[in-house]
Amino acid sequence: MHSDALERTILDVVGTDAGGIDSLAPHWLDRLRQADLIAAPRRLLALLPSRLQQGGRGDLPKRSSLLIATDQPTDLLPALHAALAQGQAVVLLASGDPLWFGIGRLLLQEFPAEQ
Repeated sequence: MHSDALERTILDVVGTDAGGIDSLAPHWLDRLRQADLIAAPRRLLALLPSRLQQGGRGDLPKRSSLLIATDQPTDLLPALHAALAQGQAVVLLASGDPLWFGIGRLLLQEFPAEQ
């Protein structure tokens, strides 16, 4: 069982299929709405505000959410480290399966498996 503080230090990595954000389960949409930092390819970031508003829960993600593009993954790593060190809720969206020729390998090299 995880404490709330420990759970917030976890980096959620979510792979999207061809449907992109539209195909995400409600649980993941809620997680995106609550995130302090959202990282995704630029094309998915551009769709986030309108797609999450369609859930009828206001103009979420949070206005204070930081959106970072993952198109250059090595530029992303310092921001991920900082957010996790501060206990922020972080969600990273990936196109397709993140562990199959995706960003998952880089993340596994960079972060402890517990995260």
